[in-house]
Amino acid sequence: MLAENVMIVDIDPWQCRRFYELIRPVRESRGTVYVIHEQGKVLKAVHTRGIPVKVERVEDPVKLARELYQSYLSDAVVIWEKGSLNKYFVEIQRTYREKQDFDDYLLEIFQLLHRESYSRDLVSYRGEEKGAGLYDFNLFRNFITTRVPDNSTLILGVFENNTVWCSWIVGVKGGKIVLISTFDSLITEGLRIRNWRNDYKQVLNLVSKKFFSPWLGLFMDKDVFEELMRTEDKLNYLGRELASRKIIGEPLKISLL
Repeated sequence: MLAENVMIVDIDPWQCRRFYELIRPVRESRGTVYVIHEQGKVLKAVHTRGIPVKVERVEDPVKLARELYQSYLSDAVVIWEKGSLNKYFVEIQRTYREKQDFDDYLLEIFQLLHRESYSRDLVSYRGEEKGAGLYDFNLFRNFITTRVPDNSTLILGVFENNTVWCSWIVGVKGGKIVLISTFDSLITEGLRIRNWRNDYKQVLNLVSKKFFSPWLGLFMDKDVFEELMRTEDKLNYLGRELASRKIIGEPLKISLL
């Protein structure tokens, strides 16, 4: 998904932080429980917050992970069988191919964990809560590689009181991301946001002149974006708010909805 030499231009770190904290809310860590065993015999059991962990033996690692998660109220429980762990690391080193995309490699080594030979011996349990993860990453990756045409950009603009709260400009060529930027890169080109509902057209024109032609642009207020991130049925919410013009989509690919 990422090109070998991605052009990263004028990234505003505060915008990045706000975006990340919204999709990954910051909360106090409850720590992680780690158990390493060898064919059931416990070699080490630790809690990253220093809480004593008592495990006699590992018989059913999946069941044990759920029990420890409930008992210690941790963020996660990881149970590894030593022999399988050593075998897994050998295999992932052999998996890498020269000039292979790093995101392809990451997908392969994570998918390897779900093989029958590893799925019970290398267990990582984080409760039943849903969230962005490997599936969402793969979904976005497939969208970039199969739907977005060459020499085009995806644009996101989020505003608070007509000030840029968060923005992204992503350029795509050959099914790979070749550009990552924010609206900061357009300031030297003359971008001035006074009323984003009018000035978003200025963003589109400047992106087209400086980078690639916009293929999809989404512009909205911060409270609308926050609700979009919270809701589970994102496509339905997006369609409703586009119709009400709380979200402005231009250019907008109707086939995406």
